[in-house]
Amino acid sequence: MAIALVFVVLIALGLYQGLKTVRYTVSNKKITAPVRFVLISDLHSQYWGKAQEKIIRRVKKAAPNGILLAGDMDDPNGDPMAAHTLVKALAPLAPCYYATGSHDMLTWDMEGVLSRMRDAGAIPLASESVTAKMKTNRFAISGIDEPFSAYIREEAETGREQRACYIKTLDAFPPLDPDVFNLLIAHRPEFINEYAAMGFDMVVCGHAHGGQVRVPFLLNGLYAPGQGLFPKFAGGLYTRRGFAEIVSRGLHFSYFRPRFFCRPEVVIINLVNGV
Repeated sequence: MAIALVFVVLIALGLYQGLKTVRYTVSNKKITAPVRFVLISDLHSQYWGKAQEKIIRRVKKAAPNGILLAGDMDDPNGDPMAAHTLVKALAPLAPCYYATGSHDMLTWDMEGVLSRMRDAGAIPLASESVTAKMKTNRFAISGIDEPFSAYIREEAETGREQRACYIKTLDAFPPLDPDVFNLLIAHRPEFINEYAAMGFDMVVCGHAHGGQVRVPFLLNGLYAPGQGLFPKFAGGLYTRRGFAEIVSRGLHFSYFRPRFFCRPEVVIINLVNGV
């Protein structure tokens, strides 16, 4: 009886989909004064409370210097105003920078998606950079636009053709200024080696949904699009010398495809001075 009760409790805890806040700290010698970003991804046109109040409350509490939107804010099967509602409330709190994701593309209405994001106050970045000064820090904040041709073949997530489309987009990116902190918003985390080779100091991503199924301390993710089974970059902080990639587990959840020990999350990133 006791074993059965423990099993039921574990299943209930694993299936719990309440929103949580995750925090990471990244050290870099280019950071002269501490700054804070909030990372949001994979909303998929869903609502968290009335007018997105559950997300907004957490972002307000974090008091960020900037907000990074790492794609899939929209979805062809959801409310097209859900992302607009969220970003319109967040934009007065801090500058919002947005890069597209696969499901944004699959709406087949990118003009409408981008128009709503701009109207809400976000800055879309399509394979381009903008400069920003936060405290005494100089940033170049960039976004990689998801290649539309890749999503005609969305079912072939691990196919060579789709990878070639994405690599072609990366190759076309303009050169970076090594004297500023180069921050990239890129929906797909599996291209970590390519991002690092380009000279970025940090990249933020989504797309993997945390691998959908996790086993604490044993398995960080079961399956992620673009990575397949047992993805290396399902969610978390991944560091190389002078480079960091942060992968959000995203905000989307579905009762028809439940997560397990993989709660939706808002990510807080603290940048501090260090080697």
